[in-house]
Amino acid sequence: LENVTRGRGVPKERLAEVAEQYELFGGVSPINEQHRALGTALQAELDARGAGSYGIFSGAASQWAELMFSPEAARWVRHERWHPDQQTEELPDGRLSMRLPYANSTELEMDVLRHGEHLEVLAPAALREAIATRLRAALRAYDGSPTPQAQPVS
Repeated sequence: LENVTRGRGVPKERLAEVAEQYELFGGVSPINEQHRALGTALQAELDARGAGSYGIFSGAASQWAELMFSPEAARWVRHERWHPDQQTEELPDGRLSMRLPYANSTELEMDVLRHGEHLEVLAPAALREAIATRLRAALRAYDGSPTPQAQPVS
């Protein structure tokens, strides 16, 4: 207890009272076990609510994205954790294949787009088309083509 309260000016008498209370629990604070139990229960609740989805969007992951990174991007991405359940494979030519679950593609699309030409979405087709649509819109913004009304991020 002295180590925990060092520098806080807790009187020795109070430390003795707390030490007596700890003896009721076998000399160990019950807070640590309560904290572990609460953490386990919270994780179970998050899992039940679909916290395993990609990014900040909740819901049970219903799809798997299949991504292919160029050798240039693979050098960096191989050290990144995009999702706890991601599956990666380093290919002989230096590319990196990644599979990861998601429910809502919004944040995943933003992460894919930041890699530009160094990342190709292989599947699912709907995600691949969503990325292609965003890239075509970005190209129009730079090549002088008329741009249609901006679409909200889904």
